[in-house]
Amino acid sequence: MSADESDRMLEFLYAHTEDPRYEFRHVWRVGDTLIWDNFATIHLATGGYGTDTPRVMIRTQVLGNAQRYRQANGSLGGRLLTS
Repeated sequence: MSADESDRMLEFLYAHTEDPRYEFRHVWRVGDTLIWDNFATIHLATGGYGTDTPRVMIRTQVLGNAQRYRQANGSLGGRLLTS
């Protein structure tokens, strides 16, 4: 791909990611739970909650191969739950 083609493609992709048609904005209510796919989502917390409001965030990750995961993450991987 030439530099010009690359520039045009990047311009298209950047414009696409900023298109309001593909945005989701959540209005928080008591008891709400949100789940999104970090691999395919651009996430930006923009507020909608008070700074004095406690927030609980729990990150989960789907694990493909336990041995490969341990090799790649060592002790940085957190708890590894297996069945």
